[in-house]
Amino acid sequence: MLAEQVAASIESDPAPIVELREELRERVAEQRWRVRQARRPRRRELYSEQQIAHALALVDSGKSLHEAAAAIGTTHTTVMRWRRRAA
Repeated sequence: MLAEQVAASIESDPAPIVELREELRERVAEQRWRVRQARRPRRRELYSEQQIAHALALVDSGKSLHEAAAAIGTTHTTVMRWRRRAA
């Protein structure tokens, strides 16, 4: 009986569906933001000269900036910055 009432109210009023979609969109956006933040290194995180050299060697051997960054645990922009400084 309750299921029929809920189904009937949803059929007659699309507002609950709109609200649920909005909530889902917000939750997905928040989760994506958290994943992006988890991938980013902390601002004060330092990398050893050996790690930097390893990333640069990977790029020199043909790996992409993204692949080299993933191997070290940093972002591709950081590897690009190291590459510019080394040049």
